[in-house]
Amino acid sequence: MELDPQNEDLRRQIEQQGKKMEEQLTGCSRDVATLHTLHTKVLDGLMISDATSKEDGTDTAGKNSANAV
Repeated sequence: MELDPQNEDLRRQIEQQGKKMEEQLTGCSRDVATLHTLHTKVLDGLMISDATSKEDGTDTAGKNSANAV
């Protein structure tokens, strides 16, 4: 069964659109993975910073915890 030329053109256009969308989705997936990695590093840094401030007796604002009310 042959498709008429107009339907064949539409099929090709749909395939091209699908490929473009797939490429965009792949790029978005990479972006999400990068953001997740950066977010994890920031959270790790905040936890290290918080642990350090608790060890040296300062709160996260850099004030002496003993003086805080």
